[in-house]
Amino acid sequence: MRQVKIMLGDLNYHNVHQSIMFQSVPINIGYIGQYVNQKFGKEAHVSLYKDPHEFFSKLKEDKPDIVALSQYI
Repeated sequence: MRQVKIMLGDLNYHNVHQSIMFQSVPINIGYIGQYVNQKFGKEAHVSLYKDPHEFFSKLKEDKPDIVALSQYI
């Protein structure tokens, strides 16, 4: 059986003008990724991204089955 490919992105905090002390941990996608790993094990492959350039590069290179993004206001 083929693994389901899931990309989770928390791209909100990444920018060159933001101080390193104001950057935060993408805990929300971390929790979701861990839940998927516990629930589905080797049936799913989860990858986490904070850098938008890396995210879109991987998206073009290897099409995932599921993409989920977080958003804060």
